[in-house]
Amino acid sequence: MFTFSCENSLKSLILALSNPTSQSECTAEEAYTWSKGQAIFASGSPFDPYEYEGKVFVPGQANNAYIFPGFGFGLIISSAIRVRDEMLLAASEALATQVSQENYDKGLIYPPFSNIRKISAHIAANVAARHMNLVLFLIYLDLRILSNMQKVACTAQATETTIEIFEPYYIMFCLV
Repeated sequence: MFTFSCENSLKSLILALSNPTSQSECTAEEAYTWSKGQAIFASGSPFDPYEYEGKVFVPGQANNAYIFPGFGFGLIISSAIRVRDEMLLAASEALATQVSQENYDKGLIYPPFSNIRKISAHIAANVAARHMNLVLFLIYLDLRILSNMQKVACTAQATETTIEIFEPYYIMFCLV
C-alpha cells in the first residue's frame, strides 16, 4: 500500500499514530526511505530528524496534545456546557492556521510543538468565539421560533370564535 501510494503521487502523507514509538506502524526513517524522500510524515510519538540523500527531514508529531489543552480552555472561558461539532472544527482550523509556509517546506503538517502555549491560546480563543457565535445564533433561532409561535397563537385565538369545530354526536343504542 505504501509503495503504491508513493509511486502514484508526488507526496504521500504518512500518519503513523500508534503509541508508544515501538508500536508505530513505521518509523520516520522507513517512510522517508521508502518514499525516496517524498513522504510527509507525522507520528503519534516523537522521532528524531532523519537525513536522506543530503536533505534533513524533521518528522512531525501528530497527537491530541495540540488540540485538547486549547480546546478545553476555550470551553472553560466561554462557559460552554455542550460541545458542538462546530467548536471542534474551530479548534482544527485554528491549529491549521498556525502552520507556516516554512513548516510546510520542511514537510511538517503541524506547527512546532515548542510553540504549544501560543498554539493553545489561539485555539482557545477560536473555540470560545465559535461558541459565542453559536449561542447568539441559537438565541436568534429561539426568538424567531417564539415569535412565530406567538403569531400562530394570536391567529388561532382570533379565528377561534369564527371557526366551527367538529363535535362528534353519538347516538346511544340499547340492546334488548
